[in-house]
Amino acid sequence: MRKKRVVALILVALMLVTFTMLTGCSSSEPADASGGDQAGAPAQVGKDIEKEELKIAFIPLSTSGVACATATRGFETAIAAYPNIKLQVFDPQYDPSKQITMINECITQQYDAIIIEPMDPETVGNAIVEAEKEGIPVLALNLQVSTVHTVGVKGSDYMAGQVGAEELCKALNDKGNIVILDAPAAQMTSTRHSLGFNEWLEQNNKSGINILDYQNIEAWSLDNANQVMRDLITKHGDAIDAVFAASDDLALGAVQAITGAGKTGEILVWGCQGFPNALQAIKDGTMYGTSRMDDFVQCHSAMLVLLNHIQTGTTAQTAGYTQTPIVQTGAFACTKENVDEFI
Repeated sequence: MRKKRVVALILVALMLVTFTMLTGCSSSEPADASGGDQAGAPAQVGKDIEKEELKIAFIPLSTSGVACATATRGFETAIAAYPNIKLQVFDPQYDPSKQITMINECITQQYDAIIIEPMDPETVGNAIVEAEKEGIPVLALNLQVSTVHTVGVKGSDYMAGQVGAEELCKALNDKGNIVILDAPAAQMTSTRHSLGFNEWLEQNNKSGINILDYQNIEAWSLDNANQVMRDLITKHGDAIDAVFAASDDLALGAVQAITGAGKTGEILVWGCQGFPNALQAIKDGTMYGTSRMDDFVQCHSAMLVLLNHIQTGTTAQTAGYTQTPIVQTGAFACTKENVDEFI
């Protein structure tokens, strides 16, 4: 337990140092109303995060599933020392139009900050800009928005793909057929799991590995992944040696289909994230491994970054950003050999 805590604290420190380097913002005092640095930029007005009543909105993809619960726990832990700060979690139910409506509600209700995990990064871009114009800092989580905003925090989806490719190649002795269960089609411009996977294979000359099939899974749904995997087993039969999935939910959906087909142990399944139920499946032997990205630490750290912006009054508008600062965490392999360290 002590080892885990030390690693987590190191990750937090690294993320905050990276953020400081990217933005050059190190003041912990609220900014004066005259603090706008660039001509024509809105005034930069900070708030006292220890005394003022503050509201922060979290708009995830959906409130269902392990990912949202883990993220919420990370956010709430970060503000536990601030009883004056309230976190409101919205449920857009995987609907980008609802996310836009919720952002607009947050603007009307004068929230002090917004955290959003965009379902469709392009669709929500204009709403995010409007929030920033009203002095509301917006933090995009995991899927980055092309319009400039205060900050983006994401796990390394590209690295997760690389880790998955390397580990499956080792397990298959560099020869076999792999199917890929990837992000929803609408999010392919901002998720890079399969890109990292495929480019690692190319860069390391793994010509013995064949991508047998590739499917986008809508809504990151375990049930959808289960059905798609059932269809793939029917289509390809015994030809499938392994599955690379862009999230643990997709991996667990594949595990269900494989178990239902009586092929447990015959098809290796690799996920991405490190959700508790995936770690248990790895321990039980039904799932081979995952590219672990610590969502709790990531979201805890994201909240600390956001509090700094609230305190200083910094948004993309007040700071005159031409690019969104990105804080990124890493990924590493979790298999049966080391899974007990994380359960």
